[in-house]
Amino acid sequence: MTETKTDPRVLRTKKLIINAFIILLEKKEFKLITIKDITNQAAVNRATFYYHFTDKYNLMEEVIRESFRNRLFSRLDGSEDLNVEQIEGIFTSLTNLQENLFEKYSCKFVSFIDIFERVIKDELHKLFISLLEKKYPESTEESLNTAATLSSWSIYGAAISSSKEKHIPLKKDEDTIAAYVINGIKGMLEIKAISNAS
Repeated sequence: MTETKTDPRVLRTKKLIINAFIILLEKKEFKLITIKDITNQAAVNRATFYYHFTDKYNLMEEVIRESFRNRLFSRLDGSEDLNVEQIEGIFTSLTNLQENLFEKYSCKFVSFIDIFERVIKDELHKLFISLLEKKYPESTEESLNTAATLSSWSIYGAAISSSKEKHIPLKKDEDTIAAYVINGIKGMLEIKAISNAS
């Protein structure tokens, strides 16, 4: 019988590899961790590792992606409407994850910041595309893609900026960021619609 990636045993093994990797991240810099380190810590062979992940970068992406999605899920209100509360929830999820990773891994965070940025921007982009398609169904794919890119990069930039300044965003900061994003999207899509009509 062939095992699939949804088989409970396979999922347990994947979780075992992820947990082993997280333990190693607390001890070593990401760039110094080898596949052998991970397989030894998880007590699995290399073939098992490669069944689940292409390399340690893919594993790191999975850890960041799941951590962000879990935080996001707990913050969003369940509605599919693009509103100020949703934007605040997204921003708070991101800043909380960032603070958590920085506290947990301290200076080691720098060694995987590029992966963190790529994964988070990608996740935000997908989320915004999903929300924008529902709120602005008449907009073109190109317009929605541009709005999603600008929104995701804006939120990511604001979160990184508050982190660098060691500034914990206050409620008023979140309100301001959310207002900029909402109004920016609305204004951009309206301008694009007018230019497409003429």
